[in-house]
Amino acid sequence: MFDYKICQISDTHLTPKNARPANNQRVDPLLKLMQVFDDIYTTRVNPDLIVITGDLIHEGSANDYRDFKTVIDQEERRFNVPIRVILGNHDRTRPFYQGYLQKSYLTRYYYSISNNEWDFYFLDTKCGDLE
Repeated sequence: MFDYKICQISDTHLTPKNARPANNQRVDPLLKLMQVFDDIYTTRVNPDLIVITGDLIHEGSANDYRDFKTVIDQEERRFNVPIRVILGNHDRTRPFYQGYLQKSYLTRYYYSISNNEWDFYFLDTKCGDLE
């Protein structure tokens, strides 16, 4: 068995276009997320996987999720590791499918990935857009 490093980032609550930051945040949530990525990079954690667990965008639109996917793709190239996401209670499933995945809408977003030693399960505990 080998070591497998996972960096988990949670509750980014990125701000949709033309909205105020959620939860009275005073620093742009995207800036904070980029600082987290920079910290992971500069401290040479060298993760095998990065997972962002829920509340990606606070009640975002398909365009917001599309923009978020652009950021994630950029960071995957920088780290040369997969970045996986899970939806949280403030995410919106239909816009996520439209913008981030660019796939037809399903009521839940869950999946698994495997490598030679590990199986990872990413589960959606949301029921539609109910919190």
